[in-house]
Amino acid sequence: MKKLLLLSIFCVLVFDSCRDNSSTESLANLTIQGTWRKDKTIIKSGANNNVTLGTLSYDDCIKKSTYEFTEAGNLNYNFYDASGIVCQKYFTGTDPYSFDKSVMKLNINGTYAKVFSLTETDMVMEDLDTYDYDGDGIDDLMELYLKRQ
Repeated sequence: MKKLLLLSIFCVLVFDSCRDNSSTESLANLTIQGTWRKDKTIIKSGANNNVTLGTLSYDDCIKKSTYEFTEAGNLNYNFYDASGIVCQKYFTGTDPYSFDKSVMKLNINGTYAKVFSLTETDMVMEDLDTYDYDGDGIDDLMELYLKRQ
């Protein structure tokens, strides 16, 4: 019985070590570089960051807004909004950025934002805009959900 148990454990270890590790490697190679579009924003209480206060869903016009993180360390952004019935670009700009993957922190022109998650297609980051949505005197956390273009 002991031999059978040891053989079973050995087989599990052998097969586990033969598993494809490409997903782990690809996570290590993930980059923030590229063009991202707004998807939605979730607002959480600034008092504890656990209570969701609301979700901002964006129309197709606002979803045209882009954040392009270049290899050269520039963040190019283009913001769109509907003026009446016409969707138009209302703001564009460029700021220097750096990203520290080890602590998942983004520095945009000296202002820091936490990156909560990063995958090949999605990024969730702290929005740099702050506001006290629930009126408790504490700025609330806005989690900006982005999709890679």
